[in-house]
Amino acid sequence: MEITDRTIQEGNRNQAVSKGNNGWVLPFYFFLFLQCTNCFYWLAIPHGYFGRLINIEVLLVFVYCFSSKNNVRKNAARTLSGKFIIFFYICFFISAIPCYIYRGQSIFDSIKAVWPFSFILFYFVFYNNHISEEKLIKVFITVALIKFSILLIQQFTYPVFWFSAFKEGDINNYGNLYSIEIRSGVYRFLIGIMYIFYFVAFYLAFLYFSRSNKIKYIVLFGLIVIGIYFEQFRYNMACFLLCWIWMFFKKNRTKISYFQILIVIFLLYVLYSNFDTLFGELKDKTEDDLSDDYIRILCYTFYLQEYWAGPMTILFGNGCPLGTSSYGQEVTYYEENFTFFRADVGIVGTVSIYGVLFLFILILYMYRLYKNWKYIDLPYQAFLIWLVLMIPLYMPIHYSPDANLFLAGLLYLIDKSVERNKSLDMSPEVYDESC
Repeated sequence: MEITDRTIQEGNRNQAVSKGNNGWVLPFYFFLFLQCTNCFYWLAIPHGYFGRLINIEVLLVFVYCFSSKNNVRKNAARTLSGKFIIFFYICFFISAIPCYIYRGQSIFDSIKAVWPFSFILFYFVFYNNHISEEKLIKVFITVALIKFSILLIQQFTYPVFWFSAFKEGDINNYGNLYSIEIRSGVYRFLIGIMYIFYFVAFYLAFLYFSRSNKIKYIVLFGLIVIGIYFEQFRYNMACFLLCWIWMFFKKNRTKISYFQILIVIFLLYVLYSNFDTLFGELKDKTEDDLSDDYIRILCYTFYLQEYWAGPMTILFGNGCPLGTSSYGQEVTYYEENFTFFRADVGIVGTVSIYGVLFLFILILYMYRLYKNWKYIDLPYQAFLIWLVLMIPLYMPIHYSPDANLFLAGLLYLIDKSVERNKSLDMSPEVYDESC
């Protein structure tokens, strides 16, 4: 079955006449995104207050999801991703047991460390309220444009800036002074929600390929790509380009023209001709990083081979460290003195925290996505491929509240696309409930 723009529009119409949306869900979700993008930092409110606010917001989501009228168990059983979200969520808390036994961190501290990651439960809030795919995507696009505007404006106002995780001169978690990095002549304001630019870019490119009002979508796509460049994540950009080219040819494989091929060749030529201007510093940094003593290789080796306290830690992980605990201070020591950051080694860092069980569940989930691949809309396919390419370096789930908040929306969109496209194709060959 060919997934087309028509099927997406039909699915949105069907949702519009389904059980009415609760008006609080998307505004609340939007507010959480702005909060995670440090859009309120300019108010000069101490970080501790925002941390407490997030804990309260997570509690509200948790209570809503597991209240008697909101049947999480039913939604988890009948949806593509629901049961796996519950499995991942359980892994967060099971890791507290070996963490207590082998690392000496209390169960309460472990729960406190993983509690903000409960935002992934927002997936069930969407399902319970039958949120429109189209409206949710509009939230993503709006947040991406707000983030782009922040990054763009602050390029011209620096050294004055209002939106960032820290201000220059602040002391970060490792006792070091925070400063804005300059890379390829661009000021890098790391303000959160890294993944949203890439998702929105794939979706806008898909709309450009599919709809008649192409100028609108190419302009929006161009703005988001500039935002991606502002962030200066070299590996992410390279993988994005590969996935974009894949999506371009997959979307147009039956009607591709010589002119479109020439456009792609021309764009690649322009990038190649101006590579040193656009990416010279990134290239030099990459070449430096690929030297024999590249620290990431040592970090992989350390967390994959050495940092295990016993068989239970291999199965269920070492647990998520809380900065104030002795285990958290031990992890901080490795980060400060050896720059061994789990966040820099992707799936290896995640397995170190949550164990082989987490990896096993992830593989099962990827297999289930594969079994339903032809029912997933093309822009979501492109983004999923991009995410898989990210796994060696970045693991989206668990590292920050904003990543889990984004994943809740992403997985909801993927599941709704599968349901919608299956309803339009009654072919008996595809959906295997046993997988």
